[in-house]
Amino acid sequence: MPSLYSFNEKFFDSITTEGQAYALGLMFADGNVHTKRNAISLTLCDKDIVYKMKDLLEATHPVRKKEHKNPNHNDSYELCINSAHMKASLITLGCVPNKTSYNIVIPSLDNDDLVRHFIRGYFDGDGNVTIKPPRIYESNFYGCKSMMESISQVIELVGVSHILRKHGNSFRISMFYNNTRRLRDYMYNNASVYMERKYDIFMSKI
Repeated sequence: MPSLYSFNEKFFDSITTEGQAYALGLMFADGNVHTKRNAISLTLCDKDIVYKMKDLLEATHPVRKKEHKNPNHNDSYELCINSAHMKASLITLGCVPNKTSYNIVIPSLDNDDLVRHFIRGYFDGDGNVTIKPPRIYESNFYGCKSMMESISQVIELVGVSHILRKHGNSFRISMFYNNTRRLRDYMYNNASVYMERKYDIFMSKI
């Protein structure tokens, strides 16, 4: 039976653009490559970035709102695409089902700019930026040890000093003060795809 929806099935076959690298980082952080289905999905509370992913994939699929039963929690938005081909492409790049069970790292990409866009996508999925009185600027990445070590090696080379440490059952990279500014400049210079909420905090308050 033909699908009701269309999309660019070969989007992740070869990572050569900002949008592809960003989307790949987002999938590594918060995406779901399904184990028992030939499907991938992305579920986030930030509606804007789910719709941006939909646009990048040229998908006509609906974005479904998932209302949280607890009023203290935000609703989320999900884009789900059935595709054996796209699932296989992501697995080839190292974005596997049950990512936390594997030693995932930044995949091999053709140039440093693509790595930068990948890292921004990962940050939008599994990172945060906060301001604490008296104006302590802090930003963090979260994830498994192998991915945190992989990101650590890259940002160290561009002058972003940081602390890598255990965080519960996972690991965290933390940056403070001027290093949060350096991370901002590294991730967002000439960028066109990003989560608006985190971008606004970086740009208006730091």
